[in-house]
Amino acid sequence: MTTSEPSVVFTGECGHRYSFYSVAVDSVGNAEAHPTVADVTTEVLAIKGDTDGSGDVELTDMILTLQSMNKAAQADLDVNICADVNGDGKIGVEEVIYILQKLGGMR
Repeated sequence: MTTSEPSVVFTGECGHRYSFYSVAVDSVGNAEAHPTVADVTTEVLAIKGDTDGSGDVELTDMILTLQSMNKAAQADLDVNICADVNGDGKIGVEEVIYILQKLGGMR
């Protein structure tokens, strides 16, 4: 990806790891050399029911899922879509049931 913007949003795929680096270019075209290692590496977690993306299914996930369903806030809630249990691309009732079962030791 190439951009002249100071920041960009990258949406990765669930369960994938991504590495990024930047190359600065000044206003007259001088560019720094491409680095041999990434500046940063991140992973998009794919854990069923982990709506907050913490790596665990816990009570916080239940609260975030219910808030998301209720649309309690006007702004988008930071819900990890990779927590989607039934593959419908939404966080909803099925995820609530899954989290309750997970917390209750049934999964």
